[in-house]
Amino acid sequence: MELSSYWYPLQVGDSAVATGTTETVTADYVSPSVVICPLGTARPVFIQVSNDGSSVSADNLLYVAYNPICYECSSTGFNTATCTTKV
Repeated sequence: MELSSYWYPLQVGDSAVATGTTETVTADYVSPSVVICPLGTARPVFIQVSNDGSSVSADNLLYVAYNPICYECSSTGFNTATCTTKV
């Protein structure tokens, strides 16, 4: 099995918008429902996985990393989020 994760950097505001190129890293299998996909730097991304190194999952996961002192973020749906700057 060649487990891989693909992630797309996002800009999150009123909606999540892809802002860069897809990056691919080796993923680590933990259990049938858990895969670790190392991101390096914490930031908002869409994540997809592949168990053969080429066929990417049809579904993706929205992961939003943010500084709670400066921002307030909330999920507005399955793959949507809104972040606002705290005043």
